[in-house]
Amino acid sequence: MTPDRFDHDFWMESAGAYVLRAMPADEEQGFERHLTTCATCRDQVEELRAATDALALAAPPVVPSANLRARVMQVVEQEAALLRAAGPEADAPVRPVREKRRRLSLDWLARPALAMPAIVVLLALGALAGLAGAGALDSEPGMRSVRAEVNERVAPNALVTLEMKDGQGTLVAERLPEPPRGRVYQVWVKRPNLDPEPTSTLFAPRTDGSAAAAVPGSLDGMEAVIVTHEPVGGSPRPTSQPIMQVSPAA
Repeated sequence: MTPDRFDHDFWMESAGAYVLRAMPADEEQGFERHLTTCATCRDQVEELRAATDALALAAPPVVPSANLRARVMQVVEQEAALLRAAGPEADAPVRPVREKRRRLSLDWLARPALAMPAIVVLLALGALAGLAGAGALDSEPGMRSVRAEVNERVAPNALVTLEMKDGQGTLVAERLPEPPRGRVYQVWVKRPNLDPEPTSTLFAPRTDGSAAAAVPGSLDGMEAVIVTHEPVGGSPRPTSQPIMQVSPAA
């Protein structure tokens, strides 16, 4: 049965997503209607807003490096990619049944097990806020770009470059198609005389086909950076032909 949209049990865990502006428009409107009748949820929203404001003032603004920006985006995009690959049921809201609910208050910040994931998300969003004024990746001094070879049968219109600075690299893609359902893109690194090594970098493009994926570790001495599509969670060895590859030394 469809849950009552004004039911407190259905909405009580939505305050965090609402404050972070991470709710779909229709759910946001439903939650705002719920706020007109629920003082408890209004209190949660105000407390979380106060916490985010405090975090925003905790450190002076700093323009993040290109690699840091890409790594922040990688975290966000990896979560989105895994949800998309797992299907529409993966992030469907579940109505609580008999679980005892406790009121969320500011003491969540004092509890490390609860505070750390929330702080990481908030700091990531704060770092992303600096992207608008930071300029394009290739506008930074010392940045070098190498165009990747793309498998035209799989991604005929894709444009992918490896952006490098200080031995670190980021793959930047445009017009990249979605991987097959149930799969994500995975980054591999190839060193001379060795098989490709898997990395933890999993990603999928945004709806406009753009993507940014940080290459873990140093590019020094690396023969190639390779991307394949793999099952959700990644693979210890490639299960598909390369979608793209690029040599940092080119």
